[in-house]
Amino acid sequence: TQSHGELNYYHCTLADIPFDLPMQQIVDMVTPKEDSEELKALLALGYALIPHQLHVFKERLPKKFAMVNYFLLPVQRDEQGSIVVEGKVDAATLEMRKEAHVIVTKYLSSVHVTGVEGVIFKLAQPFSLLNSVPFLERLDAEIAMLNVEQCADVKKLRTWVLTKADLDQSAAFAADSTQHLGSVSSSSILPAEWAWLRTQHKQFPQTATSDLITTFFVRCLHPFFTYKDTVTVSHE
Repeated sequence: TQSHGELNYYHCTLADIPFDLPMQQIVDMVTPKEDSEELKALLALGYALIPHQLHVFKERLPKKFAMVNYFLLPVQRDEQGSIVVEGKVDAATLEMRKEAHVIVTKYLSSVHVTGVEGVIFKLAQPFSLLNSVPFLERLDAEIAMLNVEQCADVKKLRTWVLTKADLDQSAAFAADSTQHLGSVSSSSILPAEWAWLRTQHKQFPQTATSDLITTFFVRCLHPFFTYKDTVTVSHE
């Protein structure tokens, strides 16, 4: 069995999912559309994009949010013309993987990928990465927002942060160094989310001024994200 590190593995988030949207419809949203030009091009290269680990978070918030991962796997057609996943990648296919990677990032960064108006789907990793795992591991290990001793659920809070983060796609992520990757703006955070955050992180100010909230985010998102306090909001 190959590890995620030997495969192209992409991390995406969904935000603003209507609270009453059925799970099956969310599954349909994240299932790659085989009739898209990008996926036809992938298939021509001998690859398919396979969803993995869809997780929808239904919190005490106006809308749901979610994460989903994708494998990029080599495929072939059987005698009936159906697509069969081979599930193996070797070093000889690395250049082909890089070509397929360009197609995948174009597809996953399309604002129309979900087909449901209002839902925000995005590729929540630096576009340069063929594999999201080192990036996610670094986030979990190095930003205080995701300290396992301080937050109720690391995966849930990380997903929430990434739905809010504006990634700088010109930044090159390296697993052995720390660099600025983007920003989170207060304007992206709904009033109900301030109260919700108090239940998710032990260090989030229970009663606070804008200055204390800003101090929390600046400290807890460092070193990968900056925090922009762009609007005046009520934190009560």
